Amino acid sequence: MPDAPSMLRGNASSLIDNTGTVYEALEFFGDRVRGIRARKEIVLFSLGIHEPGEEIRGGMIVTTSRYYEPMVRALNRSDVAVYPVSLLEDPNQPPFVHQTLERVAADTNGQYFRFNTSFAPALRQVDKLSTGYYLIGYYTKPKSGSGYQKVNVAVKNPEFRIRARQGYSYGD
Repeated sequence: MPDAPSMLRGNASSLIDNTGTVYEALEFFGDRVRGIRARKEIVLFSLGIHEPGEEIRGGMIVTTSRYYEPMVRALNRSDVAVYPVSLLEDPNQPPFVHQTLERVAADTNGQYFRFNTSFAPALRQVDKLSTGYYLIGYYTKPKSGSGYQKVNVAVKNPEFRIRARQGYSYGD
């Protein structure tokens, strides 16, 4: 359908030419969906994310890619939760294989699905998490400069389950 909405219309070559890493592709996606005023989810099927510039010691990534923080900022500004699903069959993988996927999920208020014999349970869980929720917004007084503001959400009824971002960036 040539007239259907598309985040790639007129930008496909930009995505291909200017995104050399998964981080950059996710940042591109976050920037492109920012105008959609709703919570959005990405189900990311992956073998793991390790950018060549990241150093691994003892099976763990010990440096953060320069592309990581801009990606997380773009996704959070656009209210995008990432739900990585591991494609690995062997559970005996080094920790770094899962490390970034776990971190992306945590930083965007998603959930990481580590061990899967089928995609169906992960997709059902994402569907469950993305329906039947309340989206609460609030405004704060502008702060000078830039930084990170932690957020704490609490409810009186102990039967309610809260899923909330840990905070937000300001000044960017």
